[in-house]
Amino acid sequence: MRATCPCGRMFSTVDELLRHAKTCNGDRAPKHAPRTSKYNNQRTPHTSPYCGTRVYASKREAEYAWGLDALTADPYTPLAGWAPQPQLDLGGIAYRPDFVLFYFGAQEFVDVKGVETPGFRTVRKLWPKHAKFPLRIVKRGEPDEVIEPERKQ
Repeated sequence: MRATCPCGRMFSTVDELLRHAKTCNGDRAPKHAPRTSKYNNQRTPHTSPYCGTRVYASKREAEYAWGLDALTADPYTPLAGWAPQPQLDLGGIAYRPDFVLFYFGAQEFVDVKGVETPGFRTVRKLWPKHAKFPLRIVKRGEPDEVIEPERKQ
């Protein structure tokens, strides 16, 4: 007797099919353990009156967005608004910082970091040469670091 699983695999006995069924979800792919992030970050949704509902790459990013919402709502703050993940070109390399902040007459980009990756180290070197506005690097438990663009004479 031949038995067939809904995923398409065929078995010569029912016992083999039953053993297979413990790990099969009926699709063409077997069940796997839930995938975890390489850096143990947890994707977190946040609803903002300025950007709608977004899923941020980490809890820390979502907390920062919440703080920006609170600052923007304050009538006495110099912050005019903010936007998530603007696309920038740094000498041929596409880069998306986490936020752009709009002040009255100025802009600032913000990247919330938990782990500094090799790709970001490249961005750190390219930022002063190719960017027009400062980049603020926010890390938990450390003072913010600001990378200023080179002033062209």
